[in-house]
Amino acid sequence: MAAPTDTTRPGETRDELRETVIETLQKAPQGGPPLDDETILRAFDFARTAHEGQTRKSGEPYIVHPVAVLQILVRQRMDTDTLVAALLHDTVEDCESVDLHDVAREFGEHVAVIVDGVTKIGGLKFASTEHRQSVNYRKMLLSMSRDIRVIFVKFADRLHNMRTIGSLAPEKAGRIARETLEVYAPLAHRFGMGSIKWELEDLCLKVLEPEFYAQLIDKIELKREEREEVIEQAIAPIREKLVSYGVQHRIYGRPKHFYSIFNKIHNRRKTFEEILDLFAIRIMVDRIEDCYFVLGAVHNIYNPITDKFSDYVATPKSNGYQSLHTKVVGPGGRTLEIQIRTEEMNRVAEFGLAAHWIYKEGGKRDQHLGDFFKWIKQVLDENVADSDSTEFLEDFKINLYQDDVFVFSPKGDLYKLPKGSTPIDFAFAIHTNVGLACSGARIDQKFVGLDAELTSGSIVEIVTAKNQKPSEDWLRIAKTNRARSKIRRWLKERRWHESRDLGEEILRKELEKEQLGIRSVNLTDLAQTSGFRGVDQLYAALGAGDLSLATLMRKILPESGETEQDTLLKRIFRRGGDKKKARKSAVRIGGLGNMAVQFARCCQPLPGDDIVGFVATGQGVKIHRSNCANVSRMIGRSERQVDVEWDSDRSDNFNARLMIVASDRKNLIHDISECLANLDVNITQFTMKRQDELAIGRCVLDVKSLNHLQQIINKIKALPKVIRVDRHDQSADW
Repeated sequence: MAAPTDTTRPGETRDELRETVIETLQKAPQGGPPLDDETILRAFDFARTAHEGQTRKSGEPYIVHPVAVLQILVRQRMDTDTLVAALLHDTVEDCESVDLHDVAREFGEHVAVIVDGVTKIGGLKFASTEHRQSVNYRKMLLSMSRDIRVIFVKFADRLHNMRTIGSLAPEKAGRIARETLEVYAPLAHRFGMGSIKWELEDLCLKVLEPEFYAQLIDKIELKREEREEVIEQAIAPIREKLVSYGVQHRIYGRPKHFYSIFNKIHNRRKTFEEILDLFAIRIMVDRIEDCYFVLGAVHNIYNPITDKFSDYVATPKSNGYQSLHTKVVGPGGRTLEIQIRTEEMNRVAEFGLAAHWIYKEGGKRDQHLGDFFKWIKQVLDENVADSDSTEFLEDFKINLYQDDVFVFSPKGDLYKLPKGSTPIDFAFAIHTNVGLACSGARIDQKFVGLDAELTSGSIVEIVTAKNQKPSEDWLRIAKTNRARSKIRRWLKERRWHESRDLGEEILRKELEKEQLGIRSVNLTDLAQTSGFRGVDQLYAALGAGDLSLATLMRKILPESGETEQDTLLKRIFRRGGDKKKARKSAVRIGGLGNMAVQFARCCQPLPGDDIVGFVATGQGVKIHRSNCANVSRMIGRSERQVDVEWDSDRSDNFNARLMIVASDRKNLIHDISECLANLDVNITQFTMKRQDELAIGRCVLDVKSLNHLQQIINKIKALPKVIRVDRHDQSADW
């Protein structure tokens, strides 16, 4: 297999580029939609004028890039509007002389919608914060929901950028390659666009694993003649048999993609030799019936390997892919991977959603196209705009990598779920209420745990119980976006109700101490003056610890003699009173104690840190570390900033976050926990996830000071194979 190559021509003149466009249109593949060459050439002239004087990092005229994007999309059999948008896709963003109205006026609203969509997702940056990634991925999905051709242009744009990535600095090239591998390649897979996916993955491998890539090219080249000979030996008896039966067919050796080889070596612990000794053949026929006939003929010639057959013709993958896959023992005892499909199935495998867009005249293809729009809508609907950015990114990426299993209900209803799904996913696929009450499951009449992995062909029965409720563990078990979204929503609502009930109880008991009933207070006014939409929201904030009880009591029982001239601090805080009831803080405010204080969650300051305080109406004084990222936007608002200092007479415990990076090994979690136990440190939160060969741990500890935290860090760093231990702000990658 040859390495991917760039099809652009460095150094072409303006006239030569126009000739390139004409030649590309003349050689457009058969079977695509009719093209309006005149409009496309007019778009080329428009783009060339707009990009006049602009160059790429390689030094080429910028117009070379839109022409290359056009060439890619012509091979994908795109229509005229898409090709025009390909030529114009950077004009609105990069050319001051062009705006969207110009594009719409010259080439129509459809083209403007595509250009606008590509422009909006053009700012996607892998190295940005999770929130920014989340916002941009949502923009991408929304743009696709308006016109799916947006993503076709974006794929072609990214593919050409990857082909020419050698002109960028290594660090930037690596960032773009990682983003491409994490988002664009799996998105191409999700949309069934195999030819785009395979090339993007191979180009990313070339950037991210250059030594492996070079070795692979050398090893494949060394075995080329041997492989061709083995494949021809394997093909000959199949070809002879099909000719004797009069079956129209094409048969050839199927090249292996570099990234696929890389994955098998690193994920399945295979060697180069083991992977390269697997030989792949593809057989193309005219009719679906011929697929099964050819399968029988192949199995008559070569012995099939048990459990290595997949029928994606009868049960297509969620991206529309159809084919028969089988493995057999070929000549010399070598394993042969054989794919059997029709020419139409092969076109869909290469072009995926693009094929359904172009050939959408009724029937099955329309259904496939509808499935893609349904997927986009599901991701957007089940991850609402105000949901946690980390949750959205996690679910978005899970949705990109879906292969399918097909299972049945006891009544015989067929359900298609992502590979790796569990009974919990199946329960939520039936109905939300079934999922929330799921207490157990039977697979093929045998009881299994809720974390059991479903396999195709199984009959799944869900057992429910009235008192059963979801738990945090279900988020680890569930794989589908629907199930995870419903579980998270239920858990958030439960926590909110618990906080609300707790807040009401706290306020009621405090009022009883003051010999007041809760009905004697105008709670609606209290909520509004405290900045809350209603009484329930006030209770929930109080119960969750986001609102100070002292602040509320100050509003309910103001000091006598106060005037409108009182300072902001006096209006918010209650001073003096019963010394026994006074709540002392580890921080003195403006030289005085006995003030309501909250330590900012974003940076969680510790004694020993330089600190600064800001008045937060209805919440007290929030204490930040002076180097906190949120402080810079607050500095200068003198009416809100107050002088604060640590009270050296106090000895309290504080929360501190740590991130631990270590080489993954046995007993790692046990050793860290034992280390902290020996230090008499309380752990309030601890998670550990494996990432490649590393283990990434995140924990929240109770500590007394900055010096105490540093002692803990030093002890953990001394453990075997621990690479890094860092204090982590909530604003960082937490």
